[in-house]
Amino acid sequence: MKCQSCGKEIANDSKFCEFCGAEVKKNQMGRTSTVESKNLRGWIYIVFTVILISLVGYVLYEHSKLNYALDSARVYQEKVSTNEKVIDSLQNVISQTDDKILLVSDDNFGDFDSISFKQLVIIDYYGKWCEPCRRLDPALYEVVKKYHGQLIVGRYIVDDFKEKYVKRYNVTGIPTLLFLLQGREVKRIVGYCEKQTIEEAVNSVLLLD
Repeated sequence: MKCQSCGKEIANDSKFCEFCGAEVKKNQMGRTSTVESKNLRGWIYIVFTVILISLVGYVLYEHSKLNYALDSARVYQEKVSTNEKVIDSLQNVISQTDDKILLVSDDNFGDFDSISFKQLVIIDYYGKWCEPCRRLDPALYEVVKKYHGQLIVGRYIVDDFKEKYVKRYNVTGIPTLLFLLQGREVKRIVGYCEKQTIEEAVNSVLLLD
């Protein structure tokens, strides 16, 4: 510490200045500890501030995560609600068409996929130029009538095998009957077949349901 009289540096425990002989006052002797105390309080304030900022940041982060989770849940609920409306709408169409084969397109294929969670869906990959496809028609109509209320049949028109759902399900020849249940393919029949073959396939799939 410094002597208040001459300004020379003297030992902290000195009672008299070694240079000018002036008495060292008590408040001067305690100056160093006072400065150290102030420095300590400063560091404590800084640490406290950092901790407080960290806590506030953590709370805000968790709050944003919660909001994101709630928003995701709302979006999912709206999507489920929309899908249910689509399914109900499609089922109304099915009930109105009685025992007819419905037309499937890229726009509504997903609706039939959703319906498969409630009942068996058979997608008939069909070509207007395909003779075996036309020969399969009578058997399909009979199956639709026999299993009324247990399944629906949708016809997907194939022109050049570049269609979206031809590629997705890797259909390489027609006619192809694709059996969908619970949103996934459970069986397929490729090529022309008799009504009995289709019925056997339907029965085997319905037993799995």
